[in-house]
Amino acid sequence: MPHYHHPLGIHGTATRKARPRVQLTDGHADKLKLPVIDEHSPDLTKVVFPNGRVNYVLMARRESECQAFRSLHTYMVAKQPYLDEFLTKVGKKRLLKDDLGGGRYIASGFGTMGKNVSPVVRPPNQPALRLCLKHSEHLELARIAGGIFSKIAVCIDKHCDNVYGDNQKLMKLNPNMAWPPLKFQESECNWMSSQFIVRRWGPALAEAEWPLEKEIVAAHTDQGDLDCTMFNCYTSSGGNLGKGGPVKGTDLAVFEKETGGSGFRVKTCIEDTVVIVVMNSKRQLHSCIKSRDSNVEDGAAWSTRIIPYVTLGVHNWMTRHPYDIPFTDIP
Repeated sequence: MPHYHHPLGIHGTATRKARPRVQLTDGHADKLKLPVIDEHSPDLTKVVFPNGRVNYVLMARRESECQAFRSLHTYMVAKQPYLDEFLTKVGKKRLLKDDLGGGRYIASGFGTMGKNVSPVVRPPNQPALRLCLKHSEHLELARIAGGIFSKIAVCIDKHCDNVYGDNQKLMKLNPNMAWPPLKFQESECNWMSSQFIVRRWGPALAEAEWPLEKEIVAAHTDQGDLDCTMFNCYTSSGGNLGKGGPVKGTDLAVFEKETGGSGFRVKTCIEDTVVIVVMNSKRQLHSCIKSRDSNVEDGAAWSTRIIPYVTLGVHNWMTRHPYDIPFTDIP
């Protein structure tokens, strides 16, 4: 089918080259006959692919039958203003470019150090808080996100078979590497990730605070991440009624394997709803879908997504250093 490549997938960034990645459109979704999970779907959808892989889509609503879903929704409504305030305050100064899917985002958590780092600066090859944020900014964002992670963990523990148990096996390797730190995850459940990103998208965002992007996230897999199941969290803010709303180009396509195969489509921007997609981003091709019609959008709304992961380098360090503490002494 005719297709376009994301510009970052063609040119890469200042420090790393990238291979071209396709931007999916409504035309592709129609041709592939992707089943849609949207506001008419139940709170829990279990997707079983032909190859046996299982994904889940959770819809946390104000009036969900499950108390865990209602608790997540209530918590997110309370914390979203603080998250928006933080993202607006940090703004363009701390944004990174994504040469995998394309776009700009804020990253927080532990990265692995290169061998060329002087021991005078910090221990070589020891994970450290990334320098894209100040230490105080890492902590502020982690405090906001910590409760969100734990609320999502409760939902996954209740509804997603062995996903939570597998995540806790990672936690046992070295709980000091959890980001957000466990002290910020105040719940009976917690979630192991070593980093997470936050990305925004939508016409209501001010250009002075967040770059308005024309190109959606392209089809990609996250090869630098650990082969494991994680969640993607999506919320919609603003909107004509103040409860969020549809934002063009934010539907998510997820496929069963790296090369495609069977897939499904999720509407991630739903009014007054927290959407959680539980998947393996290393093994599953995924992408946003470029909308055909402009009337699908609420011009006063925007999308926020939180995506946690564990990098391969950090995981390897965790297995060798089960009790060690990462390097956090940054400005």
